Amino acid sequence: MDSIVLITTATAPPRGMIYLQTVDVATRSIAAKAAVFSWATQGIEKIVIADATGRVLLDQNEVSMLKKMNVEVEQICYFQDDEVVKQKGKGYAEGMVMQFALQNSEFLKGAASFFKCTGKIYCRNFKKLREVIHHHQIQNMFWKTVDRDGFFSRWTDTRFYYTTTEFFTENVLPKYLVCDDSVTAIESLCFHMLNEKLPSMRSLRPYLFGFCGGTGQLYEDVNLGELDRAFPCWANN
Repeated sequence: MDSIVLITTATAPPRGMIYLQTVDVATRSIAAKAAVFSWATQGIEKIVIADATGRVLLDQNEVSMLKKMNVEVEQICYFQDDEVVKQKGKGYAEGMVMQFALQNSEFLKGAASFFKCTGKIYCRNFKKLREVIHHHQIQNMFWKTVDRDGFFSRWTDTRFYYTTTEFFTENVLPKYLVCDDSVTAIESLCFHMLNEKLPSMRSLRPYLFGFCGGTGQLYEDVNLGELDRAFPCWANN
């Protein structure tokens, strides 16, 4: 099973974006590099880094070093419209960079499926998740979110998921492109869409770790006990 992870970044975001605390380039660059290097230890064969602010994250020495680990890296970027992004927020901005990636990435061109991960984080148990997806021939897999009190919210965790290109293009991307954070978060839009499009089930929970640009803090590394092995999600095969 080939594996491609699409990592979305905004290395130099505009100031004044809603729900975005960390805007300095140094912090965002280092956090994103740390996540990419961690991904390289998880068995990923190809990494697409798509940046919406015209920045290239890794230098050639770093790309060459990853290649020695049998990890191929493709870096693409464009300049987003900062005024529109400030108005609509992070969900819309991420949708635009993913649309750009699908249209311009050589790795994603013709790819039947891919993993998507928001920049600055990585999945610590990726190898096990990939085995589950491969064993059950899963086509699409998205996970729910848990609030700080341990209750399931009516949100999808859009930081990390697995999707076919077709399902993403037809069902997921349109939600990003109409998203306005001042009205409804992308996590809520995807929650309702997935309830209509995919069966609900339980599976292994992704252990996501890294830096949150929205809060300016590291994500907490929590243990949910039995839920870690039977976490609510949407999936189909």
